[in-house]
Amino acid sequence: MQGINNQQAELRALAKIPTSCQMSLLRYGLDGSLLLAAGRDGRIHRWRLPPVGLPLPAADAKSPDAGDTAELPPLVGHNGWISSLEISADGQWLLSADTWRRLACWSLTATAERPHWEHTEAHAGWLRALAVTRDGSCLVSCGADGMVRVWNPADGSLLRQFSGGGQDLYSLACHPDGQRLAVGDLRGGIHVFDLRDGKHLTT
Repeated sequence: MQGINNQQAELRALAKIPTSCQMSLLRYGLDGSLLLAAGRDGRIHRWRLPPVGLPLPAADAKSPDAGDTAELPPLVGHNGWISSLEISADGQWLLSADTWRRLACWSLTATAERPHWEHTEAHAGWLRALAVTRDGSCLVSCGADGMVRVWNPADGSLLRQFSGGGQDLYSLACHPDGQRLAVGDLRGGIHVFDLRDGKHLTT
């Protein structure tokens, strides 16, 4: 690789953050000051990070940027394995979904440990994926029921819903223009819809 000398690069761990179970999802807050992790225990674990992003090794402890990672209380309310985490475009809200049909919105700026809003049966079955439009106006969800649902992230109201073209939907991608949505299904199909009205455009 260009730009790397012939000597073996030295890699060192900056920090080790212990967890109690498998963590399948990791997200940073938009400003890098918060680390979020979720997985099979149904909790969203949170760490407030120092300015450098992670604790420095002991040898660098005198650095003015050094500091301890503060573990915050976990966000509790999901019953099953948390399957998706997304952060709103303005960095104010965390959106989460689980295998037991629950969809929830949490404040990333307040100290409240309960959801700002939630739906205990957002889909009929496992929620597979979430996506947020670039302008933050829409939260999209999909899952094992084959449906695509579009929500208002501010209050959790359902804006529209439509069939996603497959029996079990696994993935979502919002186009940067905010008008198109790509949906991936269990059988390898990719379906493109007009996000504004749910019209199928192509597969």
